Amino acid sequence: MTATGQNFTMYQGDDRVLEVTVLDDSDQIVNITNTDIAWVMYKQTDETLVLQKTTTSGIQLTSPVSGIFQISLNPVDTQNLKGHYLHEAELRDVEGRITTIMTGHVEIYRSLASNP
Repeated sequence: MTATGQNFTMYQGDDRVLEVTVLDDSDQIVNITNTDIAWVMYKQTDETLVLQKTTTSGIQLTSPVSGIFQISLNPVDTQNLKGHYLHEAELRDVEGRITTIMTGHVEIYRSLASNP
């Protein structure tokens, strides 16, 4: 159920929406109604947490029956970040079971427009 290699790049201070579809081990859509999702981004070198989003702050279940949710990154989230990071998301289902649903790399490029 873990989607690995979910890599993305962006520039400091940009808005970004990551849309994710949760699939099971058979590539079938998972109904994520009434689930909690947590997403984190952390430094690749020492695993220091730099950003966190949850279903109560920054994650929206946009089409839960179809397994789709969105992670919203705002300019303030990445304004002071640059370099290589890792990210992962996990889902807690209605029975309290926790599953890592995606992992990947993030590359944040310096933006002179956002940070002159």
